[in-house]
Amino acid sequence: AALGALAESPETVAKHGEAIVRKLEDSDGGVRYAALRALAESPKTVVKYGEAIVQKLEHSDGGVRYAALRALAESPETVAKHGEAIVRKLEDSDRDVRFAALLALARSPETVAKHGEAIVWKLEDSDGDVRRDALGVLAESPEMVAKYGEAIVRKLEDSDEDVRRAALGALAESPETVAKHGEAIVRKLEDSD
Repeated sequence: AALGALAESPETVAKHGEAIVRKLEDSDGGVRYAALRALAESPKTVVKYGEAIVQKLEHSDGGVRYAALRALAESPETVAKHGEAIVRKLEDSDRDVRFAALLALARSPETVAKHGEAIVWKLEDSDGDVRRDALGVLAESPEMVAKYGEAIVRKLEDSDEDVRRAALGALAESPETVAKHGEAIVRKLEDSD
């Protein structure tokens, strides 16, 4: 409850950041989760304590890993600095952690550009929501859509309707890609009717 009260304002979190970070080592998983949620309220605090937050990406509790990624996502600077560690979470056994890793990566275009291949691999994830969110991350950059246009076009045949919609949305971000793959796009759209 005390951590929740501290999290009410970014200024309070920044002022008490050191005390909150100490709670990342608490024996109670709920306290660690609450500490990470509190830190997420202050991007300045996420930058300052990024190393401590990144360490929680290896925690055995998926909820703690998820909260750590959500906290890191509050600071594009921290995402860029710890991009490698975040990309590794794209392979996490917990779908929510994979989802949070994609959301964090989306906050840093330079990290997306650097790790585009790993994001494209998520287009084949067993979870449709993860595939959809990977397309959303790629759609943030017309350059990424152009670079991975062929993989995105293949998602027009995905079994999940939301993934197909996300693929169309991503393609719409790059007229160059639509022009390059126009015939294939039309064929796949006709086949899915």
